[in-house]
Amino acid sequence: MDHLANEAEIEGLRPGRVIIIPSSFQGSPRAMQQNYQDAMAIVRKYGKPDLFITFTCNPIWRKVEEQLFPGQTPSDRPDLKTYIRTNHSQCLRNRISKAWLTTLSHAYYFGQRR
Repeated sequence: MDHLANEAEIEGLRPGRVIIIPSSFQGSPRAMQQNYQDAMAIVRKYGKPDLFITFTCNPIWRKVEEQLFPGQTPSDRPDLKTYIRTNHSQCLRNRISKAWLTTLSHAYYFGQRR
């Protein structure tokens, strides 16, 4: 902020209004910092993870395409993508828990990308 104010003063300009984007704005540096802090809080409480599993939602899955109206694209239905992703990730967690992590699962972290 000081750099901008100094540059504006040198150029004889008046700086505009300062707007701070909140951490809820996905993809912003503040959001990435918040996600990192959340992940580190989990590590502090439960220790280092043994597994780091990622899960993605493919917008051309048959389950997604079946629910679209003619002319719609998956980006027109964020509710549908959220429902399917949540359902699939819950199934994955259940499979992992039943298979061999029943007593070892302590924490989950859900981060969403847009």
